[in-house]
Amino acid sequence: EKMIDIGNDIIDKIENYKKEYNKLPSNLEQLELKNLNSSFHYEKNDGKYVLWFGTTVGESMYYYSDLKKWDYKLRRLSK
Repeated sequence: EKMIDIGNDIIDKIENYKKEYNKLPSNLEQLELKNLNSSFHYEKNDGKYVLWFGTTVGESMYYYSDLKKWDYKLRRLSK
Protein backbone atom coordinates (compact mmCIF):
# COMPACT_ATOMS: atom_id res chain seq x y z
CA GLU A 1 0.00 0.00 0.00
CA LYS A 2 2.88 2.38 0.71
CA MET A 3 4.21 1.97 -2.84
CA ILE A 4 0.75 2.67 -4.29
CA ASP A 5 0.54 5.83 -2.16
CA ILE A 6 3.93 6.96 -3.51
CA GLY A 7 2.76 6.02 -7.02
CA ASN A 8 -0.41 8.07 -6.58
CA ASP A 9 1.72 11.09 -5.69
CA ILE A 10 3.75 10.55 -8.87
CA ILE A 11 0.53 10.22 -10.88
CA ASP A 12 -0.69 13.56 -9.46
CA LYS A 13 2.57 15.17 -10.59
CA ILE A 14 2.28 13.60 -14.07
CA GLU A 15 -1.29 14.89 -14.40
CA ASN A 16 -0.29 18.38 -13.20
CA TYR A 17 2.59 18.41 -15.70
CA LYS A 18 0.16 17.38 -18.45
CA LYS A 19 -2.21 20.23 -17.53
CA GLU A 20 0.58 22.81 -17.36
CA TYR A 21 2.46 21.83 -20.53
CA ASN A 22 -0.33 20.13 -22.51
CA LYS A 23 1.82 17.02 -22.93
CA LEU A 24 3.14 14.13 -20.88
CA PRO A 25 6.64 14.29 -19.44
CA SER A 26 9.24 12.34 -21.41
CA ASN A 27 10.46 10.71 -18.20
CA LEU A 28 9.99 10.91 -14.44
CA GLU A 29 13.11 13.05 -14.04
CA GLN A 30 11.25 15.93 -15.73
CA LEU A 31 8.91 16.04 -12.73
CA GLU A 32 11.81 16.97 -10.44
CA LEU A 33 10.57 14.61 -7.76
CA LYS A 34 12.40 14.75 -4.47
CA ASN A 35 13.86 11.39 -3.53
CA LEU A 36 12.48 9.68 -6.62
CA ASN A 37 12.10 6.03 -5.80
CA SER A 38 14.03 4.16 -8.49
CA SER A 39 11.56 1.29 -8.09
CA PHE A 40 9.11 3.19 -10.30
CA HIS A 41 9.11 2.99 -14.08
CA TYR A 42 7.17 5.06 -16.58
CA GLU A 43 6.26 4.68 -20.22
CA LYS A 44 4.08 6.87 -22.41
CA ASN A 45 2.36 6.19 -25.72
CA ASP A 46 -0.20 8.20 -27.72
CA GLY A 47 -1.11 10.53 -24.84
CA LYS A 48 -1.47 7.69 -22.33
CA TYR A 49 0.98 6.28 -19.84
CA VAL A 50 1.69 3.40 -17.54
CA LEU A 51 3.52 3.68 -14.21
CA TRP A 52 4.72 0.52 -12.49
CA PHE A 53 6.81 -0.93 -9.72
CA GLY A 54 7.95 -4.43 -8.81
CA THR A 55 6.13 -6.15 -5.96
CA THR A 56 8.02 -9.45 -5.83
CA VAL A 57 10.38 -11.26 -8.16
CA GLY A 58 8.65 -11.42 -11.53
CA GLU A 59 5.53 -9.55 -10.33
CA SER A 60 4.62 -5.88 -10.69
CA MET A 61 1.79 -3.47 -10.03
CA TYR A 62 0.76 -1.23 -12.94
CA TYR A 63 -1.18 2.02 -13.14
CA TYR A 64 -2.86 2.61 -16.51
CA SER A 65 -3.83 6.21 -17.23
CA ASP A 66 -6.53 5.17 -19.69
CA LEU A 67 -8.25 3.09 -16.98
CA LYS A 68 -7.24 5.34 -14.09
CA LYS A 69 -6.56 2.37 -11.85
CA TRP A 70 -3.85 0.04 -10.56
CA ASP A 71 -3.73 -3.55 -11.80
CA TYR A 72 -1.48 -6.61 -11.47
CA LYS A 73 -1.96 -7.49 -15.15
CA LEU A 74 0.52 -6.37 -17.76
CA ARG A 75 -1.18 -5.17 -20.95
CA ARG A 76 -0.66 -2.75 -23.76
CA LEU A 77 -2.05 0.74 -23.53
CA SER A 78 -5.33 0.86 -25.41
CA LYS A 79 -5.63 3.24 -28.35
